[in-house]
Amino acid sequence: MRPSPLGFILITSLDRLGLHRAHRGVSSGMRVSFRITYLIAASLVTSGCNLPVSTKSDATPSASSGGLVVSPGAPATPFTGPPPTLAPTRIEGSEVTPQPIGCPVPSGSPAPPPLQAPSSYVQDVLAFLNGGGSPHDLQAQIQSAGLSPQVGMPLAQGDFNGDGLDDVALTLLAPNDSAIMVPGELYVFVCIGRAYALSYTSLAVLEIGAPEIIDARDLNDDGAADLLLARETCGAHTCFSYLEVLTWRQNVLVNVLQGESDDLPYPSIRVVGPGADGRFEIAVSGTGISSAGAGPYRGLTRTWAWNQAGDALIPGPDLALPSTYRIHLLNDADQADLDGSYATAIALYTRVVNDDSLQDWVDPASERANLSAYSMFRQVVARLQLGDVAEAQSEYLDLQNAYPPASVGGAYGLMGQAFWTAYQSSRSIPLACAQAQVFAQANEAMVLQPLYFGYANHVYAAVDICPAAGP
Repeated sequence: MRPSPLGFILITSLDRLGLHRAHRGVSSGMRVSFRITYLIAASLVTSGCNLPVSTKSDATPSASSGGLVVSPGAPATPFTGPPPTLAPTRIEGSEVTPQPIGCPVPSGSPAPPPLQAPSSYVQDVLAFLNGGGSPHDLQAQIQSAGLSPQVGMPLAQGDFNGDGLDDVALTLLAPNDSAIMVPGELYVFVCIGRAYALSYTSLAVLEIGAPEIIDARDLNDDGAADLLLARETCGAHTCFSYLEVLTWRQNVLVNVLQGESDDLPYPSIRVVGPGADGRFEIAVSGTGISSAGAGPYRGLTRTWAWNQAGDALIPGPDLALPSTYRIHLLNDADQADLDGSYATAIALYTRVVNDDSLQDWVDPASERANLSAYSMFRQVVARLQLGDVAEAQSEYLDLQNAYPPASVGGAYGLMGQAFWTAYQSSRSIPLACAQAQVFAQANEAMVLQPLYFGYANHVYAAVDICPAAGP
């Protein structure tokens, strides 16, 4: 699809003002607020816009594998001339895809293409290639002229339409001194019979980085090479990437990567596979947010896998990466409790209290005291959820002894008293939790604020303090 420049400018301006996408652990209120703002900007973009990210490969690197990338939002321009003279040679069920051969253009030794102005890029490249010029020499000329992106491959060769002939994809920068991000365009030249023709164009967009070719290989095992692209955009503190995977569909290249990729900060991109079905997956990990207000960042990985028909790449659930921060271990413990894995939750709460190797954030002493006191309170609740009243009472007494009212973390001891008193009279965990939640709401500065570790992490509300599960 083709984005409106105004829409892209508005979206990027929001990022530059600091309204960038953060980790998915950010509070729902902040996510909704930004999403509404972002959708208003996105409404200025005409339908069909596609954008990508950057990537490494977990498979054996191909000659065309690259690094970090993002894909463009330009329209596909299908070639409408005569059909290729060579039929696809791939044999169904074969695990070996025949290597494509070069486009049989007439031999010649043309001068390197001038590439002096974006308006003449296409004619310059076609004149060179169809005059017998080598794609390798074309790449050398692009690099010597300083027109290739710093990340990814300036040029990739592959059989993109599955006809057995090599095609050429390349990115050329369109220098613009007024642009924050250097814009550029992606062109795909398909070999038609004995000559190349422009088949796809992704136009430059102001304030958005040039489309970078991250990888070029057969990702969906259909006998034709696909293009993994990325296009970078940066906000006030952090950069993100729009990812795109172009594959051949009905005589045109189309983006088949679904879902968002531009909410993963400073992405690390990997091509993973092939799997048992011969297809590759795309794994993207967010690596950090360059803002103190974000707090300690919890890395996560989102993986795109092909649907059964191989028609689209579908994102799976986000997987949190291992962390050495105490707050992240506490988040894992709370999640285990919500999932009903009470024994696992207790083991994690115990580590929050006792593990000296865990990292804190700004004020290690007070942070550890508060997180430990809260963890001890949650251990009491988890013991009751397991039906172990005697052990719950023992741990309740440990909490009272370790964190008296005047101490750092003492508020959690008082909250424990409110909970335990209600439980003794009702023998109901939900009713006891309700009292703990009332206490947390009334003492937000002492109970909820100490659990706040930046907008990139879970923001606790009173309802999170004590899950109303159990008898």
